[in-house]
Amino acid sequence: MDQTNRALVLAVNPQKQLNATKAANLNLSTSHAFNNSLTDMYLRSAKSSISREIADHLATPDFSTRLDVMLNGIDQVTSTGLRNLFVTSSNFALDKFGIAGTIATQLGKDNILLRNKFADRFIKPIADLGSSIVKRDAAMVEHNMAIEFNASLKNYRIFNKETGEFLIKEVSATGESILVPAMKDGKVFRVVDKEVKDLLDLYQTTGREIYDMINVPNKVLGKAPVNDIGFWVPAFNPRDKQIAYVYNKKTDTTSLLYAKTVEELNDGVAKFRARLLAEGDKDTKVFTKGVEQEIYNKLAGRHDPMFMSVADVSMLHGGASAGALTKTNFEPLTEMINGFDHSLGNGITSILELKLQPVMDRLKLISDTSQIGYNKGTLGVVGQGIKKQ
Repeated sequence: MDQTNRALVLAVNPQKQLNATKAANLNLSTSHAFNNSLTDMYLRSAKSSISREIADHLATPDFSTRLDVMLNGIDQVTSTGLRNLFVTSSNFALDKFGIAGTIATQLGKDNILLRNKFADRFIKPIADLGSSIVKRDAAMVEHNMAIEFNASLKNYRIFNKETGEFLIKEVSATGESILVPAMKDGKVFRVVDKEVKDLLDLYQTTGREIYDMINVPNKVLGKAPVNDIGFWVPAFNPRDKQIAYVYNKKTDTTSLLYAKTVEELNDGVAKFRARLLAEGDKDTKVFTKGVEQEIYNKLAGRHDPMFMSVADVSMLHGGASAGALTKTNFEPLTEMINGFDHSLGNGITSILELKLQPVMDRLKLISDTSQIGYNKGTLGVVGQGIKKQ
């Protein structure tokens, strides 16, 4: 057959394969070293004390050794050895990973220890002070009013503990940025109770720490920093909520809808989709659990209620972020504490995942390889039921 008409032919011999493997491993090691150095640089230069302390923890020779051993252990694992993970326990999978599985378990314990350490430092003082405030109805109502008022503010704001006022940034007649007291119904909104002022000041300190910590992964990944509005508090606590994710492919942003029951969420999602259709918005899609499970899981990995735009479906008709009525019970305080705790844990996990990026890449490769051939059409009834979960 004429050489010019032959199909593409790739020839290889053992020596070429060995050299290619060496070159690939060298490039991979260089990439991992660069990733590790870049992550360390951003962690150590961060304003967040949490980020700097985690950097010290991860810079120990013990952690580096564990990471190297874990990578080598994963390289020995094949998807065939893991068998069909649709009907296999996680304990079996970890056992097949050998020493890598043991180290993974230890890293999980490290994550818990770090979360507990920083929760004692930042969350416990909030909970302790809050436990005193809930005993006084007037203080509880004033706290809830302050939280609702903050949610209604649009500009950059800070809380002044001395005066009990929220100061918002405005532009003066001369074009300078100035801070002025925020107004409500034509009057300066002012917190009077001393304990409530102390608690709001703790919110401000903790929120700033978490804001600085969350921005570290954004810098490492080359993303723009989260918009700084000054006084940061969790907008939402996902515990015991039904959630749907809203993704805008044009802006590459994710927000969420939530409700207390499945029925309420489904009704809210239907109304939201109807509004998108009426507005002709083809870039925004809503993904719900169980229906678009694969995409839902990926968006859930990006979920951060501290900074993600949220909307209670019961408020969709009003389009307001703040509640229509100020609650007189301790539910807002409980939500705030749980929200801070959840955001703190998410931030710590994100930083650890950055350091473990080489491991995550290898695991993703093994996961993808293990699932080749397992599509919904070829699975049995049991397999399809497991995959839906």
